[in-house]
This record gives sequence, C-alpha cells and structure tokens, in this order.
Amino acid sequence: MSRKKDDGIKRVSFEEAFPSIEDVTIEIKQGIARGGWVKYSHLGVTEIGDFIPCDEASCSGGGLRLGDVLHRMIRDREEYVDAFVQCGGHYRSRASCQNAFQYKVRIKFRAP
Repeated sequence: MSRKKDDGIKRVSFEEAFPSIEDVTIEIKQGIARGGWVKYSHLGVTEIGDFIPCDEASCSGGGLRLGDVLHRMIRDREEYVDAFVQCGGHYRSRASCQNAFQYKVRIKFRAP
C-alpha cells in the first residue's frame, strides 16, 4: 500500500519497490572504523528503508544509501555483497565525517 508523507515523496512497500526480491537480510555496523563499531542492525524485509542516516550527532548529510545498494545488486543479479563505505557527510568545520558503515546484504531473488 502506498502512502504519502508531508514531504511529498510517495512511499511504497518493499514488495512494490523491489518486486524481483523474494527475501533479503541485511547486517549493518556503524561507527568509527578504527575506534570500533558502535551500532549494529540486522534488518529484514519489513524494516528496510532507502537510507540509513549517520548516527554521528554533529554530522550533516551523511549515511548509507541502502536503496542504491539494492538497485545495483538487482541490476547485476548479485545475491551477496559485503562492503565498507565512509559516511559521506561532513561536520560544521567542513571536515569529512569519520563515521563508516560496514554492511552485508543477502538477497533471494524470485524465480523468473
């Protein structure tokens, strides 16, 4: 069922957004890579969003674009990915945010 929030963006269910995926499991670690991971998430189909924001309080604009990861995996028919990416945001000083994401995604595709 689609729904609309005040921001004007149409939101749809996971099944509508990714009809070729039968099941997906996502593990995400977030934190300072050299200082240890401070947040761990294990997501299933009902908990997945397009974007995972950076948890660093003073970071602006950073996070993990999970929707982009899923779209790329679908395009390339990848069933598993294990990757590391920097946050991409910045502090008020314009220095790059030091937070990072390590993620593992396992997809089971629907039969064609």
